[in-house]
Formats: sequence, C-alpha cells, structure tokens
Amino acid sequence: MSNSLRDQLIKAGLVTKKQAHETRKRKPRGKQAHQAKRQEKTQRDAELSALDAHKRERDRELNAQREVQRKAREQADWVRQMLGSHAVAKGKPGDDDPAFHFTLAGAVQHLYVGASQRAQLAEGKLGLVQFDGKYHLLPVSIARQLHEKIPQRTWVPEDNKDEPSGQDDPYADFQVPDDLMW
Repeated sequence: MSNSLRDQLIKAGLVTKKQAHETRKRKPRGKQAHQAKRQEKTQRDAELSALDAHKRERDRELNAQREVQRKAREQADWVRQMLGSHAVAKGKPGDDDPAFHFTLAGAVQHLYVGASQRAQLAEGKLGLVQFDGKYHLLPVSIARQLHEKIPQRTWVPEDNKDEPSGQDDPYADFQVPDDLMW
C-alpha cells in the first residue's frame, strides 16, 4: 500500500515507465518564466485600472446627469410654488374685448383677459409666465424673479427708463399745436 501513485499507474498499465519518468522531471523555472508571469500580471493590472477609470468616468457622467435633472425638478417646484402663492386669477374676457399681444421666445403670442387686467398688463403692473401649458398672470416684481430663472417662458414689461424724460427731452421747448391732426 505504500506504492506511490506513479507506481500504481504503471502497474495498472495506464502509463509507461518512460512517461512516469518524464513527469518526475521538474520544469525549469528561470528568468523567462518569471518575467512572463510579471508581464502577464502588469498587463492584467493595466487592464483592470483602465476598466476602473472607464467606470469612474461613466459614474461621473451619470452623476452629472442626475444633478442636472435634480436641479430642473427643484426649479420646476420653485416655479410652481411661486405661481401657487402669487398668481392673479384671470378675469373673464368680454365678447368685444381684444386680445393682449406680447412676444415670448421670439414669437408673438396673444392672451384673452378682462379689460382691467389688460390695462394692468399694458401699464406694466402685471407680467406673464408660461408654465405647464398655461399662461399665469403675476405681479411684475414676482415675474421679474421668475424671468431670472426661466427667461424663455416669462414676459415682463420693459422698463421705460431708457426713454428720454422731460428733463433730457431735446424737444421740450417746442410747443405742439392743439389742432394738429394725424
């Protein structure tokens, strides 16, 4: 029973003595084998580090996308909150009331409101915000705040500060005749 595995395989006829003797020889472990293993390991490490770098870059991109989406949701919630607390109810327009025309995102839009609100819009006391597919009337101060966040969806009346006032008017000294007809 003290026969080695090699002897048992020879007795069973599974291997020859020559084959058993060849397996007894040890494989040489020289510099080449050691260098090959070292090269394989460095190559494997380089591949793993490249995969890790790619994964980290992908994670950064996903985090940036999530951050943009989170900011958009926060902005939309803030706008909804402002509209909910400051929106002015639209008055019912009469049959003969004309529409209020304004430019929003480079296109002329129109909105039918009551005569008093139309006058407030024309005077610059109210502003408009397009949100969730509807136009909302807001006080001009709140509309300006929203205009800073979403300028493409907000109409705010222009300030008339750029127009010449009575002091700077070069034609202030000239009288306009009362009977002038246009």
